[in-house]
Amino acid sequence: MLNRCIYRDFKVNSNRCKNTSLMTSPFCIYHIHIKNPIYNLICECNINDDKPLQFRDVITLYLYMYNNLMNNRYYILQNFFKNKEKLYLCLGFGFKLKDLKKNTLIIRIYEKLENYCLVFNLKSTKRKIILFQRLWRKYMSKISGAILGKPINDNEIFTFDDITEIEYPFYILDNKKVYVFEALSLLYHINNNKKKYNPYTKNKITNKTIDRLYHYLYIKELCLDDDEYQWLTTINAYTDISLELDKLGYYTDIRWFISLDYKTIVKVLNSFHKYVDDSHYMCCTDFTNEYPDYIYKFCIMILEMLKDNDASTYGFILYKSLADNSKIFNINSPNWLEI
Repeated sequence: MLNRCIYRDFKVNSNRCKNTSLMTSPFCIYHIHIKNPIYNLICECNINDDKPLQFRDVITLYLYMYNNLMNNRYYILQNFFKNKEKLYLCLGFGFKLKDLKKNTLIIRIYEKLENYCLVFNLKSTKRKIILFQRLWRKYMSKISGAILGKPINDNEIFTFDDITEIEYPFYILDNKKVYVFEALSLLYHINNNKKKYNPYTKNKITNKTIDRLYHYLYIKELCLDDDEYQWLTTINAYTDISLELDKLGYYTDIRWFISLDYKTIVKVLNSFHKYVDDSHYMCCTDFTNEYPDYIYKFCIMILEMLKDNDASTYGFILYKSLADNSKIFNINSPNWLEI
């Protein structure tokens, strides 16, 4: 049986030459001058002779070289992609031709093929685990948003923790800037605000980001138990109050609320009722000195009141009552706060 020339025309369609090879060479008389080893390798890999090379053929070829300990596989790969027409195969590796230079593309393809061959040819279970853990960490960095870059905030807005101490950090990109949050606190904020905005910028958080947050929480097996408590921490509760007052034009700082003790809050409630006679708002029959329950009850009363159609007026009276009884609120209150 006559043998077929192993040459392939990469410039046209990569199909194998149909001429008969010489007795002393795997090439025909027209291609006998060719010395490139890639044609022999493609032939040894049993790649389809009459179809253009596909993405899977490149992997098959490279895996063959890897398993046969061919140290010149980078050179062969470089030689293969020397022809520009073959660069379309880069799309299968997730690379875009317009984004990278040719030499950079070849290096990236080489690295990706090396990793592929390494993982699927490991004999050591321990090393397989290590490599898969590395891949998992890379995946989780994408889901958590850590790959977005360095966040501009130093502290978490809901918990005041240093961002390096957040147990479950979640990153979002807003107007080309990165912000990091405690994942459950951000979920609570989103669930309790119809506009679902970034508390730093008031810009809407995209649905894609929210879906990523839910996926992150699902992987970490985290959830909010709304039947057990309304807020995760007292800081979450005060954050809601601060944001609601901010919407009405009354600037506050969560740290001012944190400074309030039980006796001061009772004084604030008494002041409020001096300004507003017979109001059903800001009333609680079991407002006892039990921490943190009294803080949650205080915040629930405020939120209920600020849902009123006359929320701006009630917000003004609340702010005035706080300034009357808290030194820090008094120092930071605007000059026009008079009644």
